[in-house]
Amino acid sequence: KNLVLIYPALQAMNFKLPSYKQHRGSNIPTILSSEIMVKFYVAYALGMEFVGVEELLQNSHWSEEMEAKSTCRWIQKEADSLREATESDPKHRNSLLAKKVNKYFLDPHFSPLLADDKILKRFPNTYVLSAEMDPLRDDSFLLVKRLNELGVRVKHRHWESMDHGFIGITILYKNAQKALEEVVEYLKQQSTDDI
Repeated sequence: KNLVLIYPALQAMNFKLPSYKQHRGSNIPTILSSEIMVKFYVAYALGMEFVGVEELLQNSHWSEEMEAKSTCRWIQKEADSLREATESDPKHRNSLLAKKVNKYFLDPHFSPLLADDKILKRFPNTYVLSAEMDPLRDDSFLLVKRLNELGVRVKHRHWESMDHGFIGITILYKNAQKALEEVVEYLKQQSTDDI
């Protein structure tokens, strides 16, 4: 068995990771902004219910429950080592917002990076593809680090100067076809290794 993750959305806990901070605002040259990604998370969790995106981007949904989870503490510790120091802890906490979203956001089915070690240790060989111009970029780096620490075989292919969604736009991005070919080659290699 093998798992291929292409710019995966892995956690809705910390929206102050460097990749989220770098891709905020409408003037960024990327397909997926941080605001749009947070709207997707809210839509997945709550449907069309309104929740303040700006408050979430400030991590105002943080709670004591979140701080008590060892996986949340691990993400916080590791986030500090990503490219630049992060200011993760919110200046303002909104307990009503936390109550509304965290029953979803803290669920490992919703935020797989928050799964216990015993679950992640059972991951099959994993291929992770990430893109530089993507608010989800740092989630991939965190997952790869965690899987490596747990002894899971993982291959990470990070595409500099590429946008979220580039792999599906072969007419626009020269690297899209190459990225697809690399994923296929990885799967072929894994299938011959299994024989």
